[in-house]
Amino acid sequence: MSPEPVEIPWTVFKPLISCGSLDSLFLSFAYHICVTDEDLEDLARALPNLRKLAFCGKLVRRAYYPERHSHVQPDVTTYGLLALVQHCPELRSITLPLSMGFGPPSADDTQFNQRPRPIFKQLKKPLKWFKSIRAVKQANRPDTSSNAGAEATAIEADDNEELCYPVAAHVSDLEVSYSPDPGNAQQTATFLRQVFPHLERLHHEVMWSQDPPRDEYSAREEQRKKRWAEVKQVLGLEKGGITVYNMNWLPLSWE
Repeated sequence: MSPEPVEIPWTVFKPLISCGSLDSLFLSFAYHICVTDEDLEDLARALPNLRKLAFCGKLVRRAYYPERHSHVQPDVTTYGLLALVQHCPELRSITLPLSMGFGPPSADDTQFNQRPRPIFKQLKKPLKWFKSIRAVKQANRPDTSSNAGAEATAIEADDNEELCYPVAAHVSDLEVSYSPDPGNAQQTATFLRQVFPHLERLHHEVMWSQDPPRDEYSAREEQRKKRWAEVKQVLGLEKGGITVYNMNWLPLSWE
């Protein structure tokens, strides 16, 4: 019998919004932290001085027991990530499980990604969803003192309309925890490189580093692990050691 999924609602952490001078926030729990794009933007607006942000809720139960935990998935997408970057220009390190939104994961069932949104084709959505993203075209103007440290990058969309989004000028460390299969490795790497031009380390969580069990779930996990490794390779960040963490019910490691 697999353990029942436990989720921690974002309302538990809302009082943090009143701590406007925080420059480091680390939340680590054995269960999934329910945070959405909108929640992340609210937090970023309230804590503009953040230099380090880490949400370390565990998502492995979703992957290993998909028939019972399919709803436990990252609620933050690339759009929430862009809002975070826009409002916290001093960020150096980010730990955040998220759905990259480049399309459905390798699993056949779409329940693992209810909102597939190709980032390069649908940047209009975050521009509409977040005031911060709608205003980012002004990020390079001299009078935007509130956005000092944030830059803007333009992308030519398929319809040849120039769209802009913020760039994390100082982030060198990104940890995506147990994020789902990102899909297209080249596209994911391109997005990460453009948003994080000075990225030096990319980490992702895996359920095992060797000798996985032989079942359909392990095959799915191996595919996810392989895809994130491909992203790191494209970015030139594939080198680095592996630290194994022994959990009381399942071994994990970080790559």
